[in-house]
Amino acid sequence: MEPTRPTVDARGKLCPLPLVMTKQVYDTLQAGQEMLVLVDNPTSAGNVESFVRDAGGVCTIAQDGPVSQLTIFKGQQASAANPEAFCATGAVAGHVVYINTDRIGLGDDDLGPALMQTFLQTIKDVRPLPSHVIFIHRGVFLLEKGKKTAETIGQLEASGIRVLVCGTCLDFFNLMDRRACGQVSNMYDILKTLSQAGHIVRP
Repeated sequence: MEPTRPTVDARGKLCPLPLVMTKQVYDTLQAGQEMLVLVDNPTSAGNVESFVRDAGGVCTIAQDGPVSQLTIFKGQQASAANPEAFCATGAVAGHVVYINTDRIGLGDDDLGPALMQTFLQTIKDVRPLPSHVIFIHRGVFLLEKGKKTAETIGQLEASGIRVLVCGTCLDFFNLMDRRACGQVSNMYDILKTLSQAGHIVRP
């Protein structure tokens, strides 16, 4: 009789708990051993998948309604490995812009948003360009369809700057379907990008 694979049931839990729970079990496995993780939101699934790949493991995802079932093998499995998925990433070139608000400063509802729009427009005029612009918390409102800020951010993305947007934040503010641009990301990738940046710029 084959041993039962360990299972992490992280349904109903938000980032970063599913990743923390997964790592606790993953670290106890031997190379080649298998585990199963259950999550019910795309952000958590992305967190876990990124962690496993960076750790040199293999992760496959199957959907069962709203639940993502992640089958994880510790260590590289030749039959399932995607070489590009295991390429080590070096330090992020240059600097990263980190935005966690939809305005600059406090106390004036007209000046703050205007300053933020000017800040975004100016990013493309200053050299060197940042490698990434990250939007988290209320910063995700800047990417809402129809807003001038979203148009400006789209231009930054078109220039080659990677725009990462917190998926948990989009879900919390019900903005996932109203996002005009940017790549939906997760806390694992955001933290990794920040930790590898040459320096971080905040408005």
